[in-house]
Parts: sequence; C-alpha cells; structure tokens
Amino acid sequence: LSLAYTFPKQLVSGLKVVKGIDLSLTARNPWIIDKKLPYADPEESMSAGNFQGYQTGAYPTARTFTLNARVRF
Repeated sequence: LSLAYTFPKQLVSGLKVVKGIDLSLTARNPWIIDKKLPYADPEESMSAGNFQGYQTGAYPTARTFTLNARVRF
C-alpha cells in the first residue's frame, strides 16, 4: 500500500530556497487477512510449483511502515 502527495508549487513558492516537496507513506503487510493463518503471505513461495503463500519454520510476516520526505532545492 502506497500513498504519495506532492505539495503544489503555489504553496512551496513562499519558501524561497525550496523548489518542491513530496511526501509518501508506504505500508508493507499492514494487516493479516485471516488470523487462522498467521504465517500466510501471498508473496512467499515454497517451491517452483503452484504451492505458494504459506511459510513453514519462518518468523511471522513483518509489518513495515515507511515515511519518505523528498525536498528539492
């Protein structure tokens, strides 16, 4: 899940040194769809076949949230 916002030039023009500001928020695995399968992750694969989405002997899927700020001068 990713959400990004670019501040309008009219708003940034008051800051004489800054030419642009971008903010973004990214969430990876923000929720578990089914609590009965705590280690299920559709991005994981166990083999080269069609059997994917279930981890065995692995740590639980980590939730990560990233906030990014980009300032252009």
